[in-house]
Amino acid sequence: MLGTRLILLAMDDFPEANTDTQAEVVAVANHQIPVMWLLAFTQVDIRCFPVGEGDDAIIKGHAGSEYPLLVAKRESLVANLGIVFEQMESSLSEIDRALFKEWSAFVEQQTASVLALDTYELWLTKPEEGALLAELNQVFSLFETIATHSSEALEQMKKTGLWQSENRIALAGYGW
Repeated sequence: MLGTRLILLAMDDFPEANTDTQAEVVAVANHQIPVMWLLAFTQVDIRCFPVGEGDDAIIKGHAGSEYPLLVAKRESLVANLGIVFEQMESSLSEIDRALFKEWSAFVEQQTASVLALDTYELWLTKPEEGALLAELNQVFSLFETIATHSSEALEQMKKTGLWQSENRIALAGYGW
């Protein structure tokens, strides 16, 4: 695999395994999930989808494996971004504040009722099946501290490389 693509999808409904849900790509990122995408979701938005084998499988891999997909109602994502922005605003640089507002407006302007973050290609790069799910849970645990310790949470995100100040692509992806 030459690259890892993460895709934010606009959907007409929540996806279910073995069903065909209409989806449209609305944003793309490479190599890592942009932190502003993640800040829209919460831990309860993680859904694990089965991977199949054979020519009729939509998602190929080891039978019985599951990969995480983040899925939520657009209104919930908009509300989450508003809350997080309010909590972090004073700790952000002017450029990051402007980008956060721009990203939030983009999410709010989507007409689809559901947005989903497809992590399949990133999941494939992990050495163990549950590694990405564990990473996501760890990040969402960190996000929970934003409400009470926003500047400390932001510093922790910077130390781990999750928040790359004034780096538009790392923070919000591209193609939107």
